[in-house]
Amino acid sequence: ASTVNFLNQFKCRLSFCDLYAEDFVARPSAVATHEERVSQFRQALNLEAGTKVDICLFWDLFSYLDGAGLRALMEALDSHIGRDTLGYSIGVHHADAPLPFMQYGIERPSQVRQVYRAGIQSRVFPRSQRDLHHLLGYFEIEKCCLLADGRVEYLLLENRHHDTKPQLTF
Repeated sequence: ASTVNFLNQFKCRLSFCDLYAEDFVARPSAVATHEERVSQFRQALNLEAGTKVDICLFWDLFSYLDGAGLRALMEALDSHIGRDTLGYSIGVHHADAPLPFMQYGIERPSQVRQVYRAGIQSRVFPRSQRDLHHLLGYFEIEKCCLLADGRVEYLLLENRHHDTKPQLTF
């Protein structure tokens, strides 16, 4: 709700995908092919052909996807990512740091709202920044910010079309 309230002041179209609730995310199949995983993500994302996404708020989703799942998500989004698309993600800085079971939203331009989720936390796949970088494909980690609790925020930049990177602030 906080993200909707914040973005309500701008002329924009929002698409919300609760991928956390998808069975193929919560309990990934060990026998699903890459093509099947991509198809599952495309169906769950339900983005119209030709739609370009300006901002992807991944929150902590990457931490709940194994490597095959993250690669499939990136492929499913590929045609919707343009030269100016930005992404935002939260992860753990190192494998020993626990990932709080949170729901996130935008409170203000410089403040993220965090509320504990109800239910049982799915398996977490902590990964280093280097490992995440290799799985993101056309996104690169432009900036990161270490948080006091062992989590890290990542600002992602589409990297297929840029000869020079824009200057971004966090």
